[in-house]
Amino acid sequence: MSAPLGTVVPSISPYLFYEDVEKGFAFLLEVFGLEKIAVQEVRGRTVMAQAGLGQFTVVVAQARDTELVPARTLGGVHSAIAVMVDDVDAHHARARQAGATIWAELSDKPYGVREYGVRDTEGNLWFFATPLKR
Repeated sequence: MSAPLGTVVPSISPYLFYEDVEKGFAFLLEVFGLEKIAVQEVRGRTVMAQAGLGQFTVVVAQARDTELVPARTLGGVHSAIAVMVDDVDAHHARARQAGATIWAELSDKPYGVREYGVRDTEGNLWFFATPLKR
């Protein structure tokens, strides 16, 4: 069951532009394990969707014009999304098994997390991490 877009709104929510919203959204659900919150269709085509992890959400929307473009068209990294998960090793294994493009291998970082970086279908850079036990 889906809720209307904007029903779950954290204080900050990334808004990403995809050429293929349906494919990119399916990737976020299947590979990253995010939960479906809402999908908006126009004439049978998905143009916007919202996924979440706990109270936090991300919105993916249809790229258009020359200003709202997918990350992969920019030729470099313009931003990244950081997500804390309970078990980053299991998350990494799931992403790798699904064929995701791993950008930075899983490792312990000096800033207190175990983390890896991965690209989604449109080139957005995501970091998934778990705090290191001290």
